Amino acid sequence: MEESKVIFSVLDYIIFFSLILISFLIGIFSSFKGNKSPEEFLMGNRSLKPLPVAMSLLSSFISVVNLVGSTTEVYLHGTQLFMATIGCLIGILNSLFIVIPVIYPLKLTSIHEHCILLLFSYSHESR
Repeated sequence: MEESKVIFSVLDYIIFFSLILISFLIGIFSSFKGNKSPEEFLMGNRSLKPLPVAMSLLSSFISVVNLVGSTTEVYLHGTQLFMATIGCLIGILNSLFIVIPVIYPLKLTSIHEHCILLLFSYSHESR
């Protein structure tokens, strides 16, 4: 049996390195733009509109590997994978109605900060 050798073409390398260069230039531009504090850099100074935040979350949640893998999984094993959508929907609703109303008014950046606050508040109450 003859093995096929997969080789990137010149166009593949140009596209790949162009994407890397664009990402690098965006990082350099944003570092010189005036984002000085971690609050400004990580949270957008809490002034971003919902659409950019939603698109950022969507792009980090759904990757190309996930898209290709999910379609292959459904093709090979059927639509039972659709049941995972129910768990995702429950998680999104949980975040929307329970987690965000707690985290946002406290001006926290992650659920881990909230857990630390809870840990320290319980440890001080027990003394």
